[in-house]
Amino acid sequence: MKKQPSERQAFIRLREFCQKGQENLKVLLLTGSPYARDIENINNQLFLLPHTAESHALLPDYVDDARAWKVGNASEFVQLPVASQLTTPHVAKYYGQQEGQDIYIKFGENHRYIPKVKLHTITFPLIFDTELTDAILNGCVDLNSRNSMFREVFKRVVKIAWASSPLSLQGVLERVSDTPGGSNAYELEKLQFTWSRQQRQSVLKPLIDELKKFNESSDIKLQALSSIIQKAQTNYQKVIIFCERHATVIYLHNSLKKLLPSLQVTATIESNNDSQKIEMKETKEIEKLIKQFAPIANAAEEESEKTYDVFISTDAHGVGVNMQDASIVINYDIDWTPIGPTQRAGRILRFWHLPRTIEIYAFVPTLTSPTKLQYDLVEIQKRWKNLIVRHQESKKLIDLPVLTSDDTQEINLTAMASRTTIQSGELNLEALADVDISPYYQHTAQLQLNRRYAEGIANDIISAKIYSEETPSVYILLLHNKAYHGVFYNPQKLELREPNIVNVLETIACHEGTEIANVDYDEVEKLSDSCIQAWCEKHDAKWEEVERICTLYLKPEKAEDGLADLLI
Repeated sequence: MKKQPSERQAFIRLREFCQKGQENLKVLLLTGSPYARDIENINNQLFLLPHTAESHALLPDYVDDARAWKVGNASEFVQLPVASQLTTPHVAKYYGQQEGQDIYIKFGENHRYIPKVKLHTITFPLIFDTELTDAILNGCVDLNSRNSMFREVFKRVVKIAWASSPLSLQGVLERVSDTPGGSNAYELEKLQFTWSRQQRQSVLKPLIDELKKFNESSDIKLQALSSIIQKAQTNYQKVIIFCERHATVIYLHNSLKKLLPSLQVTATIESNNDSQKIEMKETKEIEKLIKQFAPIANAAEEESEKTYDVFISTDAHGVGVNMQDASIVINYDIDWTPIGPTQRAGRILRFWHLPRTIEIYAFVPTLTSPTKLQYDLVEIQKRWKNLIVRHQESKKLIDLPVLTSDDTQEINLTAMASRTTIQSGELNLEALADVDISPYYQHTAQLQLNRRYAEGIANDIISAKIYSEETPSVYILLLHNKAYHGVFYNPQKLELREPNIVNVLETIACHEGTEIANVDYDEVEKLSDSCIQAWCEKHDAKWEEVERICTLYLKPEKAEDGLADLLI
């Protein structure tokens, strides 16, 4: 039976606080990336908001949970009345100021530029694809268990290490060969491998021996990385590299120092030469390294003269860290969830004091020829495709897409032209600006574009337009006691409505080409008076204390031009 994941203590405390039932409790929930593995990531966060959604609970004991805000897919999130979404492309298009080919946002007297973004996908071949494919297909790393989750757990471990680095793969195969009883064995308790230790060693030892002799010039993936970093150095760009495996961090750190001796490179993982143990560095040391790598972003320019060109890390430092001195992020190992690449890219995908282009790379492993392993067990291409699909859903809720499957450009690296390919694509902020944005921000963006014109319009303007409803209505913006009120009045039903601002804007929205409806000005004035009178009676306000700012008559598409019959 699958074990239910434990609830985080922080969420438990927040939930308990939000459920105390305080009458005047207000909750403002801010999140940069609510979507990770599935839609429940969003619903768990919505659960923290006061429960005012319509209830369909059959059992009274569960009525509070039933009233929690909830969505079935990511697209619904933007439409919730309690949700509001604003993205970087939207800010760039409607609130940014143009400076040549660049866009900046003004913070006081300071300019903060929105970066251009270029995405790259690099495919590389896996080593030992025939030998390791046969070993896995024949059950070499299977555990003797009826539970498929336990039985195939080492297939996943081998897959990740295989796609990561030779050192990572070597470490995993050595431990598989050493189990049970060896000094480097896995602790499996009562579980055992299907193959005997001797059988596993006979198959895996030749691969381990080859891996021990493996050098930097033989590693196609590493060579591609080296080419990217060399290009970055010529452009004085700093680089962040994210890996899944600790051993890969060590491997890259040592290999890059050999391949590029002048490169200043640091990492969050270290190896103890005495015990051969690989572990993360102390938190204080990592914090110091981050400041040395990104002194501008961390306001630490005067703290140390030493700096680094390349920072190598696991995802432990892919969240909540300022590292935007760098302009390149490399996903050396692809992540299992769409939130991973997003969080990684977020280290540099921020406003900057100078115009620039940031680049995001993703390394994608491939087998040289289709096999049953490729489509049935390893599923490396399927893993990548699934990640892209889930990322397409995730990017509805985040600032920018950070992965690409586009084949807009192919660049063969000189040293390995037939084996490694880069597929690149540039993001079009203009095209992304109005995708899945909350309606409120879509309307305020129009105000931003037409603010000067709007400020020049005198108060008490009267207009009319055609709309899709079947009954006429009049909209009036009133000013009373220094507060504005948007009011709709239906003269046929004598009905007064004061909807939320988004509904108001959705109804009255016009553009330059919107046709003015043919109506009688005097009749609209009378309808306006009726609306104000009804509002004053409802709110116990005096007529003389109310100022009419503007009036808009909403005429049904099928209505005739006369209005007199409405006033009978």
